[in-house]
Amino acid sequence: MVLDNAHHKILARYAVNPEIPTRLAAQVFAHLTEPDLVLFLNIGAREALARKGSFTSLETGHSGGGDEDFIRYQDTVLGQMREQAAHGAWLSLNAADMDRDQVYKAASAALADRLHLTL
Repeated sequence: MVLDNAHHKILARYAVNPEIPTRLAAQVFAHLTEPDLVLFLNIGAREALARKGSFTSLETGHSGGGDEDFIRYQDTVLGQMREQAAHGAWLSLNAADMDRDQVYKAASAALADRLHLTL
């Protein structure tokens, strides 16, 4: 099974929030089958902000409304995700300098290589 990192990002957000026990948050996703591979599109907060242009309060951890609040929080969450990646079957792609088509091509090639498939 291949899984994107959607719920891992949620877990990372809980991990950086001292008000939520990380173990409790992990129980919410405990029913999910352990993936064979997690595709991690790795991009820094500044690059993400440049692409997005705007963000919600949730994306700053409800810590403020400025660009630096977004960057600080997202970099903290990214650190947690990198820690998760170090302890699991993750395929990390640096997507910072890629457009959507380049990400698709790189992800497809990496998955084909990892799964020994021919494209």
